[in-house]
Amino acid sequence: MNLTEPLPALSVPQRRLFWSALIVCALTRLFALSASLWDWDEVLFSSAMDEYDVSSHRPHPPGFPLFILTARAMRLVVGDNFRSLQTINVIAACLLFPALFSLCRELRFPYAVSMTAAGFCLFLPNVWFFGGTGFSDVPSLMLAVLACALLLRGCRDRWSFIGGAIVLGIAAGYRPQNLLLGALPALLACWYQLRGRHLLITLAGAALGAAILFGSYEGAARASGSRENYRQALEHHRKYILSVDSFMSPTRPSLLRLFDDFFLRPYRAGVINYLLFALNTLSLFHAIRRRYGPILLTLGIFGPFAIMAWLVLDHLSISRFSLGYIPLLAILSADGTERLATFVAHRFSWSAPRVTACVSAVILMVLTLWTVPALWTARTTDSPPAAALKWIRTHVDPRTARLYVASGMLPYAQFALSDYSMTETRDDRFLPMQTSEGSKWFLLIEGASENPAALRFLRPRRRLWKIARHRYFEVSIIPMHRAARFRDGWYESENTGGEAWRWMGRRSLTELPPVSGAARLQLLFQIPLDTLKSTPTISVIVNGALLDRFQGAEPHMQRDYLIAEGTNRVNHLVIETSDAVNPRERGLADDPRDLGLLLRSVSWGPASGEGE
Repeated sequence: MNLTEPLPALSVPQRRLFWSALIVCALTRLFALSASLWDWDEVLFSSAMDEYDVSSHRPHPPGFPLFILTARAMRLVVGDNFRSLQTINVIAACLLFPALFSLCRELRFPYAVSMTAAGFCLFLPNVWFFGGTGFSDVPSLMLAVLACALLLRGCRDRWSFIGGAIVLGIAAGYRPQNLLLGALPALLACWYQLRGRHLLITLAGAALGAAILFGSYEGAARASGSRENYRQALEHHRKYILSVDSFMSPTRPSLLRLFDDFFLRPYRAGVINYLLFALNTLSLFHAIRRRYGPILLTLGIFGPFAIMAWLVLDHLSISRFSLGYIPLLAILSADGTERLATFVAHRFSWSAPRVTACVSAVILMVLTLWTVPALWTARTTDSPPAAALKWIRTHVDPRTARLYVASGMLPYAQFALSDYSMTETRDDRFLPMQTSEGSKWFLLIEGASENPAALRFLRPRRRLWKIARHRYFEVSIIPMHRAARFRDGWYESENTGGEAWRWMGRRSLTELPPVSGAARLQLLFQIPLDTLKSTPTISVIVNGALLDRFQGAEPHMQRDYLIAEGTNRVNHLVIETSDAVNPRERGLADDPRDLGLLLRSVSWGPASGEGE
């Protein structure tokens, strides 16, 4: 294949079919518009629209600077953070069709394969669904595909080379992984430009792309406070990916087990997955056997990212992360469809183009019928987090209520309920450290609580479960009518910001709410070891029975207990410590209290999971 040869012009019927398909694809993208934000990353992107700081994960590293910048510009028209992100996604999803069609043409695929590949890509369940959300994946993919198409065209046209370099820089400013997708087209284009003795054009394209890339992440670093803050956030994120998400994590399934998830079933559409995989296999077999250049070059573009995703990306989010190499699967499916149709047409003396068109239409129809129910759910109902936040905003007065928010829901509450008084909790057994003083307390958690008083916001799983990440399908709000009562031995609660704590002397009594059956108790406390005369011995007693006795050898300690049987009446928790310090007597501070132990958090509830 010669990348310097001009492409054959499209005939009038071909142009008409292309524009008709583009209009149909654009209209179907509107059907995918989600009613509300849903996922963790969407709320981080939405928060970054107001206050960008990668070191605080608004959004998470590396910061997606040009995505946020584009969304802020869109907000001038749309007026809403999430809707601005979503609008960019819809526009990008519409443009993905012509971008991928152009790339396939530059790869020297026939017109029918180019049209089929672009159509398959847009109607794959995960591409269709995420095109109506607030993520950066679909806009990033569209820009990367467009950059690859322009760079391949740049093998014969200098202005296309310049345009491709600029678009690749923008794509990398959306997601730096796009550099991996654009690497081979960029190298080929540079080689052809240098072979044509266009050194200045080559240098200009490289400089423009590099300037956009550098400016994007330099801006992200400055907006995050400093380069050092930004660098530390990147390093921490890198270590997290390697230790938790990548194949080096001991908790990650083996690469062999994950192969079918990444390459066979990035979305769980049953028979559809196996049909498309069979077409992919047929295409690969033919390409390797015949050394078919277009497929081999496609593998060179998208293959490295596909392998990288398989090795290091979160296996719980494959449906979304596979978008980076989904054009490869779509192109293989389209090429395999043509191979199959050609074989069948030759066997029965039919028209090969008609068979190809019929098989492609059937596959597109099946994809559409399978995906529409999932899209309808996301389009017509608020996500559980959005519904819960809306209920709080409607029914809970921020002047008199306090929210206790489990860690998994904290970014949502901080984004949508910033005027409420809130405290982060570790789990749904959390008990407030303060007394109510007439305030109403509510606990916001991810999951469906079994508490009879809980308000549960659920989203039907069905086919949406097979596309989206398996989180935030259930959210609960629990009115906290009963709390721990801090009796003898406890001092008044203290707090700073959203965190509260209590000091005790040498002995304290706490009354815990009734629990039927087995119970779980968690204590998070701090010991003033630097001021005590000796390492204290700490005892934990529940309902008169000694639960634990240990040396308080660390300044910060956490103890978890499973209690075989709670009571349906008040449960009594006694904590004793063998030593305490009086800051005034020791000349350390003007505090006359005997301080033995500082309690930062107490969790108490049914051992099965959900409690008050």
